[in-house]
Amino acid sequence: MRIIDNFLSEREFVNIKEHMMSVYFPWNYTSFVNDNDDPNDMVSTRYFEHNFYNGVKSQYFHLVRPFLNRLNVDELYRVKANLFPSTESVREHAFHCDKPFIPHVGAILYLNTCDGYTLFPDGSKVDSVENRCLLFDPTKPHASSTCSNAKARFNINVNYTTLYAEPDILED
Repeated sequence: MRIIDNFLSEREFVNIKEHMMSVYFPWNYTSFVNDNDDPNDMVSTRYFEHNFYNGVKSQYFHLVRPFLNRLNVDELYRVKANLFPSTESVREHAFHCDKPFIPHVGAILYLNTCDGYTLFPDGSKVDSVENRCLLFDPTKPHASSTCSNAKARFNINVNYTTLYAEPDILED
């Protein structure tokens, strides 16, 4: 895994953040984060998503173009934004793998700083810090969380391949 702070220029980052964290940005309600979550947990597994790309491009795809350009995307599988509403205390979602049958890179761009994080089975956590990018192997287990010290936790997830990936991104 690799963590890169201040991933985008301030201008690029603010443009994405201001649009996506505005009350006018379209979010879709989803009642569970992944198939491994507890179906009886009606609080921490609810969230909102916006699919920028999942075979079809969203009309807001242009917003994430600077992020994708910086990643040197060769083939794009998915670009999805998440809005996790806050909970009284931080709640972790179940571990899952993204497209485990296709070797690829995962990138998460954190849009706000909060006490939420991305969790890995060894107990390591990557904190949500605005304009931080996490590059990792999404075919291995990982989990998201809610936050408790902000109204919501916002991030953008990308699944892609690149001809220019640094070798250490996918190493164990």
